[in-house]
Amino acid sequence: MKKSIFLLLLLCLLAAMTVSCGRSSNPDECKHRRLTETQFEPDCSLEGYVLHTCTDCGHTYKSDIVEPTGHKMVTTVTAPTCTDEGYTEFACSVCEYTYRADYKEPSGHTLTSRITPQTCTKEGYTTYSCPCGYSYRTALVVPNGHNLSKTTVAPTCSADGYDRYECNVCDYEYKTDFTSMAHDFDVTVTASTCVNEGYTTYECEKCDYSYKTAYVAPTGHDCTPKTTAPTFKDPGFTVYSCKCGFSYIGDYIWHSNLFSGVKGNEKSAFSCGVDLSYHNKTVDFEALAEDGVDFVILRAGYLRNGRANTDEKFEEYYEAAREAGLDIGVYIYSYDTSVDDLITNTTAMLKVLKNKTFEYPIYLDIEDTSQKSLSEETLMEMCTEYCELLVQNGFYPGIYSYRNFINYYMDPQYLTARFETWVAHYLDEDDDHYAKQYNMWQYTEEGSVDGVTGDVDMNICYKDYPTIIKKYGYNGYNK
Repeated sequence: MKKSIFLLLLLCLLAAMTVSCGRSSNPDECKHRRLTETQFEPDCSLEGYVLHTCTDCGHTYKSDIVEPTGHKMVTTVTAPTCTDEGYTEFACSVCEYTYRADYKEPSGHTLTSRITPQTCTKEGYTTYSCPCGYSYRTALVVPNGHNLSKTTVAPTCSADGYDRYECNVCDYEYKTDFTSMAHDFDVTVTASTCVNEGYTTYECEKCDYSYKTAYVAPTGHDCTPKTTAPTFKDPGFTVYSCKCGFSYIGDYIWHSNLFSGVKGNEKSAFSCGVDLSYHNKTVDFEALAEDGVDFVILRAGYLRNGRANTDEKFEEYYEAAREAGLDIGVYIYSYDTSVDDLITNTTAMLKVLKNKTFEYPIYLDIEDTSQKSLSEETLMEMCTEYCELLVQNGFYPGIYSYRNFINYYMDPQYLTARFETWVAHYLDEDDDHYAKQYNMWQYTEEGSVDGVTGDVDMNICYKDYPTIIKKYGYNGYNK
């Protein structure tokens, strides 16, 4: 039983391998049962048909054959030109097929002529032109040359004479044989002014001709300055005046720009000097100058008991210092304890200073023991009123005292910010240079210098007082 079943299965397998849906390995034996159809439309040069393809063996064949449609030609005629041949172009409106036929020979140029006659200076010629743009020239004819006539123009005093040649045919002309007649000039020189240039004028006496030459630039204003010094209420200024009448005001300056401190140090010293009074019995001012002293501050006197007292050596020392070429300043020692007494006594002392010139300030020496009992306000008011009084009378003021008096009894910041300040302070050998906001420093009372017997007060100044005082007309320099 099992053997029968096995044989049956083997027979079925062999049958399946022999036949697969009717397909054969030999095309001639294929039944062409699986076919595809592809439609191809006819065009201008190719036929249309249906293509049958067997998907089993690849065999193909055609059916339903349709003839080509043929070309649908469009004609375009190109006419011949002067230089190019003409033709008819046939082009299929369906495909890209084209060809040309019916060629025509070029027509050749159709020429017209135009004559340009010769002139005085240019050649004549004939121009041959075709409507297509082609042209050429021929038959050149030489120029005629100018047909000249001569006219003589006589000279005048303002214009040259000449012979003028003019062509009778064209606009050509030229002049030759120039002859001139000089003007009879009257010469006037106009000098330049501050704002207008100078020049020389030439005018013909026979005609209206004239001209200017030799120009000279304006000289510009030559201004002379006159300076008005500032007061404590009004600014100072300089008036610059020119001899032509022009003037202007400039260089405004307030008292605070002049009467204020500079911070002194050993590198900024401007000048060196001594202060003297009758206590210095013997002084050789020539020797002082030769020893390098730049200035002297002389005691004019002192204010005490309601009156002004002149130092007995002041007049003598002033004349000697002036003769030696030294710059001079003044100090006035005050014992006053009220503003009114100070003003009264100072007014009297100023009479001693009249008709003299000073290159350094007029200092108020305020340091007396009697003044230590005064309030700071009173002392500062005394300094203020003193300085205002001097400025109003044309003097350049300053305040002198020693360091401790200033620091303990006065207002140092107000003092140095508003007034010229001369301070006395003697340093030990180990101390640095005294660097504070003071204009002049009295650094010793035991100094030694040629020309003075014994000890003398020595000073360093940090401000250029001579230039300032002379510029603004203080201390007698306004005369």
